Amino acid sequence: MKTRITALFGIQYPIQCGGMLWLATPELAAAISNTGAMGNLTSGNYNTGDGLREAIDKTRELTEKPFIVNITTMPSIRLPVDLLREFFQICCEKKVTAIEVAGAPVDTFLGPGYIPMAKEAGVKILHKVGTVKHAIHAQKIGYDAVTVAGFEEGGFPHKDNVSTIVLVPKVVEEIDIPVLVAGGMADGKSLAAALALGADGIMMATRFLATKESNVHPNIYETLIKANEYDTSLNLQSLLSGFGLQVRALRNEIIRK
Repeated sequence: MKTRITALFGIQYPIQCGGMLWLATPELAAAISNTGAMGNLTSGNYNTGDGLREAIDKTRELTEKPFIVNITTMPSIRLPVDLLREFFQICCEKKVTAIEVAGAPVDTFLGPGYIPMAKEAGVKILHKVGTVKHAIHAQKIGYDAVTVAGFEEGGFPHKDNVSTIVLVPKVVEEIDIPVLVAGGMADGKSLAAALALGADGIMMATRFLATKESNVHPNIYETLIKANEYDTSLNLQSLLSGFGLQVRALRNEIIRK
């Protein structure tokens, strides 16, 4: 199967795993990449630059296929901005296939020299966005692609609650770079729908947790595969309003409280 995303990343199928803290590990990334899709190694799993270096090396021991490294550009006590800058530099030094940015734009959060750094190293860079204006900005400052996430996504949906099927065509109309779709993507039907909307592929994250290669606890695995469309809720809107985000979680006693 060929789309602009498969051509950009050198992969067989236009499917990328999204970043998942503690869960997007070398083992899962390699397992996904070995199928012909694009595995994801999440830098936030590591507290030091050396930790990320070792993880990149381990992933390369497990697969010769392309994989992407996620860097979340949001204020964090555990991961200061200087460490995120180091993560970005390491990805360029190691010449990983691509960097997935989630959060603030690289040019404003890390500095204006980081996108040129990636381009000089031959590292592709894409950004997860939840609005048309953010997609336009990503193209303007030099990103190679964007992931457009509707509010159905499992991580941190944008607070505007615009659905994937509404948001994606609007973005596709406004930008020329390749578009991945996130938010409710889970199977071949999702991929077909994304392509019909004018996109070039899909990003899945939660779906990859319900796999034998994922290291989630068996109880979480069972809960995921038994869940229906009513079993999640959006939370922490007031706490995360300054970032324009909210959190999707499975409904349980803690969430209800």
